[in-house]
Parts: sequence; C-alpha cells; structure tokens
Amino acid sequence: MHFQQTTLVKGKEIFPTVRHIQFRGTNFDLGRQLAEVNIANHADSLQKHCAADPVYARAQRDYLQRSWPAQWQRARGAATAFGVDPEDDRYDFSHLWYNMDLPLRPGCSNAFYPPHRSSDGHAYLSRNYEFSTGTIADVFGIPLPPEINAQLAAMMGEPYIMEWQPTDGGYASWTIHSNDLLGGAFDGMNSAGLAVALMADETAMGTLHEPQMGPPDKVGIGELQIVRLLLDSCETVAEAKSLLLSVKHMYQFVPCHYIIADASGDSFIFQFSIGRNHERILAGGGEAQVCSNHAILDMPNGEIPPLTLAANSEWRYAKLQARVKEQQRFTPAEIRANSAAVSISQLTNLLLEDPGFRTIAANIDSRTLWYTLYDLTAGQVQIDFYLASSFSESGEYSEQRSEIFSFAVPGKSEQAASEEQVALPALQR
Repeated sequence: MHFQQTTLVKGKEIFPTVRHIQFRGTNFDLGRQLAEVNIANHADSLQKHCAADPVYARAQRDYLQRSWPAQWQRARGAATAFGVDPEDDRYDFSHLWYNMDLPLRPGCSNAFYPPHRSSDGHAYLSRNYEFSTGTIADVFGIPLPPEINAQLAAMMGEPYIMEWQPTDGGYASWTIHSNDLLGGAFDGMNSAGLAVALMADETAMGTLHEPQMGPPDKVGIGELQIVRLLLDSCETVAEAKSLLLSVKHMYQFVPCHYIIADASGDSFIFQFSIGRNHERILAGGGEAQVCSNHAILDMPNGEIPPLTLAANSEWRYAKLQARVKEQQRFTPAEIRANSAAVSISQLTNLLLEDPGFRTIAANIDSRTLWYTLYDLTAGQVQIDFYLASSFSESGEYSEQRSEIFSFAVPGKSEQAASEEQVALPALQR
C-alpha cells in the first residue's frame, strides 16, 4: 500500500488550501486512510457526519454491497478508522463530509472538444468550477455574530486532488473532491480516458428543490457519488450511458446534471426532468458540446442573451457555444481562453461596465474556484485555483490565481505514451 498527502496551496489569508493525495492499495485501505485524513484535517466527529436513520443506513449498505462493491469496501475501511462496526445501523459510511452542513450551490461552464476540433488531435474537456468563497453563514444569509462566523471554514476552501489506484476493483483515476472525501467528486478522469464533470441544475433548484438536512434518509447514488461511480466503472461513453440509466439516483443537497466524454471523441450531457421522473441523454454525436447550469434540453444555439445575474447561466452557455463555433480547431491555450471568457472574473468586469450593475457586481462573492483542462487522449490534467481578488480605484476587478499544476492520470498517461511510441515508426514509414 502507498499513501501520501502533500499541501499544494496553503490557505489562511488567501483562498484556498489545496491538498494532494496519492494512493495505491485496496479499497478498504483507501477508505480507512481517508477517514483518518478527515479526522486529522477537519476534526469531524462520527456523530456529526456519519449518523443515520437505521432503516436507511441498512438499506444503503445493502444497495452498495449489490451495486457498488468497491465503495462498500471503502465504507468498511472508514468505519474501521472510526472504531465502529461497518454493519452498525446507526451510521452511514458511504460519505465523509467536511465543511458542509447546509446545501451547496455550485456553478460551472464546461466544453468538450473532440479530437477533430483540437490542433493536436487530442480530446479535451475544459471545466470552470464556480462557487462562493464564503462560509455557510455567508452563503445562506444565516445571521451569526461576526466572531462565530470568523471561526467557520469556507464551504469550498479545502479541496483535495486525489490520485487513486485501487488494486481490488475500479479504474485508477484523478479527481478533485470537496465536502466529501470518500463518496463523491466534482470532476475527474480515469485511466481509460473517461472524463466527468457535474453542474448544479439551477432550473430544478428554482422549482422542486428538496435538500437533505440532517441525517440521511435516502438510499442510492448521490449527486457527487455519480462522478466517482462512473470513473470507477466505465471505460466509454456507451458504458456510462448504460450505467446512468440503471442506477438508483438521488440527490442530498443539489440536483445536478453531468457532462461525460471519452478519448474517442464521444460525449453526452445527462440531466433529469424538473420533477426528476425522466432521465434524458443529450448525445454529442462526436461534435463539440457545451453545458452550464440551466436545463439544456434542446436549447437553440441562437444569439447571446443580455448578461444579467438572473440569466448568467444562459449567457455563459450561449457565449461559450459561440466561441466554440468561431473556428474549426483550437490549441490548448485557445481552449483555456474560451473558458476564461465566461469565468466569474470576466462576468464581473462586464457587469461593472453597466452603471446599473456596479454595486451588485462589486458584491459578488462567487469565484471561478478552479479551472481544469483534461487531455483525455494523453491522460494529462492541468488545474489552477482562485486565491484572492481586488478592485482597483477605477473599479476594475482582478484576481490572483495559483500556478498551473500539471498531473498525469494514473495508468492513462503511460498507456498514451506507449501508443505514441508504437505509432511513430509506422508514420515515418
């Protein structure tokens, strides 16, 4: 077994603290190690984040044992770290929550570029993840004395980059986690070249939003767990479609939809109807595909709507879609620039240009917390993080961001390099 934890960015006065975990070993050992990280880094108690209704805990355990054995082994390991019998019906160990006691509300813009749309013939997924830099009290307007609020951690202030190489089930993968060390991820890629990213469904949140408050009373695969399950289990988009249509879905905090792509250039968006009684697959058909936070369905690719806070998801979608259509092939730098054009930094500065929006724009606390560029062909990932921001005397907004960190997806990059070495002599002949 190999386990290593390092700190890439150290927060305090700047945001965030980013930790990097590398693991190779059994899923049981992985769960045990991550529970120990949870206890050491977040001082989270067993009662605080693992307590459950016995009826639902038992049903969830049975469901994992049948449908996701690798996650059940991780849950067993987590229970061992807490010194509890994994079959104890008082607790649900399928998650290890931290810094989150109320519903989260993420925002994102994603674009998939199949190989024929990139300058180097690689498939890319370009990902903005956006959320508030505040505490739970800040995000949800909970009135707390300033001295108490100052003691709370930012909800998204401590993300983890994880490289998993399980030896007894599941593909190796690179993922970024926040709020749940064990059960869920926000985006990632596995050694087969499958990439997944989630987005909050703001359309559903504005209608039939039923967040989970307190001990879980739901059974199935939650919104963050979907990312982890797909990366554990699937090699291709076709496999991911089949799996998503067969699992028992639920959400604990926020209804989400997903963009899933593979190295061949295939992709799709998976989303639910507003009432969540219908699952819908929007196939990419081997072409570029864009997604943001509203229900995409068959939204026409028409003119870019005016930018407002209420309709910023539609603006981001249309703006990114228009940029993707501007040319046939994009370099990695141009792919990055397309996503930067719909980032919170760009959105804020555009709103500041309108006198009617200046006060509102100056008080936006959401940021593009991380930007991830996935090279599905080479098995490479680049990621950078928001650190701090400021307004100039003239009212212009600017950001401080981390360096760009580069990673190789465990197992995938070595395979890609080997394939290129084999292919080169043939091309030279």
